[in-house]
Amino acid sequence: CMVKDIAVDGDTYYYGGYVCGNGKTAENTIVSNVGFLINGVPSNQAHDGDDVIVPIAQIGDTYYESIQEAVKDAAAAASETNPVTIQLLPGEFEQSITLPSNISYVTFKGADNYGTVLKNSSVGHSGGMSAVKTNITFDGIDFDNSNINLTAIYADTKIENMTVTNCKFHDITGKAAVSINTNSLPNLIGFNFTNNIIENVS
Repeated sequence: CMVKDIAVDGDTYYYGGYVCGNGKTAENTIVSNVGFLINGVPSNQAHDGDDVIVPIAQIGDTYYESIQEAVKDAAAAASETNPVTIQLLPGEFEQSITLPSNISYVTFKGADNYGTVLKNSSVGHSGGMSAVKTNITFDGIDFDNSNINLTAIYADTKIENMTVTNCKFHDITGKAAVSINTNSLPNLIGFNFTNNIIENVS
């Protein structure tokens, strides 16, 4: 990708947008520059036209170009004594998420003021022999024509203590904000849906 219109204010790195070889573009994106490199140099030393790896998610000091890459690392590292937060960065992204069979104690945290927008995407899950997913949280994410789909929870899979809080679901067509099959209810234990906004779902 090629970045354009760079500006830096203190510890915040701004760029007017980027253009990638696959035609993907973004405008008016803001990314914290702490630990973030562009073309091998700190972002506050970058120049217009530099190649840029546009991060979407962050765990600690590690940045990821896709949410699923972050999910893979979080699932491997998280435990009851070591919960992991995947910080989703500001921007609008078309990135569906699959929760692997071994994921537990992971929080997906959106940027402030609904700054992370998942557009035309979904959150689903994969099963596995005696798979148990526990203590998974989605916090502060804007779901634009996107949803959480828990319709296929089979006998060998349990989801325990899932929380969806402070999220916004809007402009969703042809699906529910959160889809749960009634046959799956016995294997969905402790689902918390609090302080969310639902608008224009049809």
